[in-house]
Amino acid sequence: MRPLRERLRYIELRGTLRQDGKEWVWVAAPDVKCEVREQSKGGEYKYKMIARPFDKGAFSEDGFIRSENDPNGGFQILTYDRQMPVKEWNKWDLVPLTDIEDIKDKEFIDKDGDYSKITLKWWGNNRGADVSMYDTDGNLVEEPFGSSVKDIFTNIEEGYWIEKPAQEAAPGKTPVKEIWQMTKQDFAYSPLRYDGMPTTDGSGVFRAEENPDGTWNAWVESPDGKKDYWSRNASAGEAWDGGRRKTAYMNQEADAKSMDRHKEAVTQALNEGKPVPEEVLRNYIGLKDYLEKQKKKGFRLEPYQHGRKAPMLKCDCGCKASERYVCENCGATFCGTKHGVQARDGNGTAMDLCDKCVPIILGIEKK
Repeated sequence: MRPLRERLRYIELRGTLRQDGKEWVWVAAPDVKCEVREQSKGGEYKYKMIARPFDKGAFSEDGFIRSENDPNGGFQILTYDRQMPVKEWNKWDLVPLTDIEDIKDKEFIDKDGDYSKITLKWWGNNRGADVSMYDTDGNLVEEPFGSSVKDIFTNIEEGYWIEKPAQEAAPGKTPVKEIWQMTKQDFAYSPLRYDGMPTTDGSGVFRAEENPDGTWNAWVESPDGKKDYWSRNASAGEAWDGGRRKTAYMNQEADAKSMDRHKEAVTQALNEGKPVPEEVLRNYIGLKDYLEKQKKKGFRLEPYQHGRKAPMLKCDCGCKASERYVCENCGATFCGTKHGVQARDGNGTAMDLCDKCVPIILGIEKK
């Protein structure tokens, strides 16, 4: 067993250390306040050498386990069975890789309460990060500035920066809704209307998510996974505007198709047995009954595929059709003379289907 004074490295010691049988016991002075910081579950901490290669006298031997070559180049990565304080790893010109990984997705607040959020965008070499600071109203008040890894962890270790607790939905607040839980009108003005749609310039896909506190994050996600944020912790209106500009601004076709996603989501939710609210079902009178009848026949209605382009009408039946129909399932066009069917449900709602979708939806072969 390692000595107690090493296992309790982060206690500000002022007291007496004595052995009680096989155990070590530390007795603090009456006026001493102690805080124990536990090791991570892994029990191993990695540090990157940045000033010199691995060699005798170039690293701390206390708790050292092994040295490995860095696959990304540069000097070696050292593994220890203990966590070093900032002063120690800075003395040996090391970068605390494990500690950085532990806080990469975390946000902080300051101990004085001047900032509601402090975010870090780490540099590729992990030697520092761009720091953004937000006031108590959520507004960015400090433009991103570079801070060294030493300064960042000094702020954390000395208690100037405190990890921001995970947000929970406040009592009485409406929880985050999914599309199928929204009315058609609510969806029309929700940032989720554009979530998942490709941007008009082809740079990626627009994404939006609601936070438990009712604010929104909106960004464009490129094919390589990089996120270009439009807004963070913003109002729904700002995030909605971002989606419209990125995906449908001056593009009426895309703007119209974005609304199709509401019926798709409601249809899918009903097919999956989810409790779609009554006010949402009133947007699509008869849809629930229709789907339940179709399930009894052994099939289910698939969502309308709005992404397909309707082909030019080419009939080989010799007709001169003055009208054509749009398949409610796949969006293909067909003439109504010999192709497809114009089915209706019990409420009289039209359900036009092309030849290809008749057996899929109705479970029958057209005669």
